[in-house]
Amino acid sequence: MSTSEELEVEKQRAEGSRVAFDFLKWLLAHGIVFRQCQENSDAISSYLREKNLDFTLPNATEAYNALVKRGHKFVLETLAPPAPVEKEEEPLPEVPGMNPQIFTVSDINAMDKDRYKKLYFGSSATQFRARVNEIIRRAKEEK
Repeated sequence: MSTSEELEVEKQRAEGSRVAFDFLKWLLAHGIVFRQCQENSDAISSYLREKNLDFTLPNATEAYNALVKRGHKFVLETLAPPAPVEKEEEPLPEVPGMNPQIFTVSDINAMDKDRYKKLYFGSSATQFRARVNEIIRRAKEEK
């Protein structure tokens, strides 16, 4: 094989790799987990030969969609469990005039009794009670 033929073969191989990579990115962008195996590669290759199409991203997606309609299974049978998502907590209810703020059950227990009574029965009682209840609820959830 001459150097120009070898170069052409290498260009085609690189282009095929680029198209395959773009195809996998397209699948992931559409939430599709693709099982990379010989069976799936052969199915797409057979479709492209059947329709006399080149291996390009539009043609690969056409092949995928057509084969799915025919009943071919491309996705993994078992998926890894999803990573737990850290939910962002809402901020604790604000209590007007409460300084320093409380954030934990320890903070609640460490409060001076007179200060606690003043906040619990005072003008901001609703907000204070909501804050205390939320702190306690979060502490129970963590256990």
